[in-house]
Amino acid sequence: MKTILPNYKEELIMKRINILLMVLFVFTSFQGCGKKEVVVEEEVPVDTLPSLPENPAAFVELIRLDSTIVLDIKYATTDNFTGEILYPEACCFARTCMAESLVRVSKKARILGYRLKVFDCYRPQRVQFRMWELVPDSRYVANPKRGSRHNRGTAVDLTLLDSTGSELDMGSGFDEFTERSHRNYQGLTEEQRENRELLTHLMTSTGFTIVNSEWWHYDYFDWKEFPLIDVSFDSLEYIGLSTADSIH
Repeated sequence: MKTILPNYKEELIMKRINILLMVLFVFTSFQGCGKKEVVVEEEVPVDTLPSLPENPAAFVELIRLDSTIVLDIKYATTDNFTGEILYPEACCFARTCMAESLVRVSKKARILGYRLKVFDCYRPQRVQFRMWELVPDSRYVANPKRGSRHNRGTAVDLTLLDSTGSELDMGSGFDEFTERSHRNYQGLTEEQRENRELLTHLMTSTGFTIVNSEWWHYDYFDWKEFPLIDVSFDSLEYIGLSTADSIH
């Protein structure tokens, strides 16, 4: 018995130590899981904020970021200079960086009592070829061999709406390929000139540049950093196409 008792006590002690270690392991594991649960609970629900891709070259659909922006995508109808339906649906996709800038413009406009109305955003390059076939005039239609800033997802055609939802008088209509659409046109009324200046100020103060022959057209300042692409709308997912994935 004298030889067995010490071994028994030693075995009992080891069992208690093992039990304590198991309890400690379970406790710390539970604590770890608890910490993870707290982090998840503190996260902002995905559907409460616009989900923006981290890559500024990715594409987003503009109205998902700002539903107050009105879309009147002319090339999804026959109401455009070609008289043809060039887009299968009325969508406005843009590079994330440009879309974020447009949202800032929209906020500035709403403070002043106006809203943005968008006519065109990203344009597949195949559409550019069709436009050039009909109007091969580089003052109004970019040569598809060089491409348009629209084909890069870094250009937008737009105007302003007043509090009644009516377009401000800009002196000419969208895609009116005459001198009246030029920025230096001298035949504008004072109201038309002020309306153009308002739109120009809102856009250029938020990182956009102008085109002299079209009062409605604005380019994102960093447009050269993005390649020309020819991808259909249904292939542009919300957290979509990055530069690395683009089709040249």
